[in-house]
Amino acid sequence: MSLLGVFAIAPRVPTIGERVAPFRDAYQWTAFALVSLGLLVLATIVAWNSGLQFGGGQPLLTRVGALVAAVLLYSGAKALPALEQNRLVGIRSPWTMADETVWSQTHEHAVPFFKTAAAIAVLAAAAPSEIVALALIVAPLLSVLGYLYYYSYRLYDG
Repeated sequence: MSLLGVFAIAPRVPTIGERVAPFRDAYQWTAFALVSLGLLVLATIVAWNSGLQFGGGQPLLTRVGALVAAVLLYSGAKALPALEQNRLVGIRSPWTMADETVWSQTHEHAVPFFKTAAAIAVLAAAAPSEIVALALIVAPLLSVLGYLYYYSYRLYDG
C-alpha cells in the first residue's frame, strides 16, 4: 500500500500541492485507478498461483487485461476535462494543438465516449474468446478516437 501513501502525501508537499490543486479530481481518479490496478494485478497473481480457473474460453490474463483497459479508459475519462493543452497527453489532433478552445471543448466532449468504451471493455472480460475480447476493447477505442479527431476538426473549421 505504499503507492496509496505516496498519493495521499504528495498533495501535502507545498510545491506538488500547488500543481495538483487545479486538477484535484483528476489526480484523485488517477490515484484510484493506479491503486486499483495494483490490487487487480496482485489478485491476478494470487489467483494464477492458486490454479484458479474461470472457464469461458479465454485465459485469466485476458480477462484481467480487459478490466485493466476498462479502468484506464474510465480514469482517463475522468481526467480529460482537467488537462491543459500540452504535447504529452490528451487528444492531440492538429486542431486541438492549434486552438486552446478546441482543446478544452474536445476533451469535455470526449468524456461520455471514453466512459462508454470503458463499459464495453468490461464486457470484454466476459467475452467467449480472446479475439472477441480484443475486438471489444480495440474497436470502440479506435472509433472514439477517430470520431474525436473529426470532432476537433469540425470545431476548428467551424
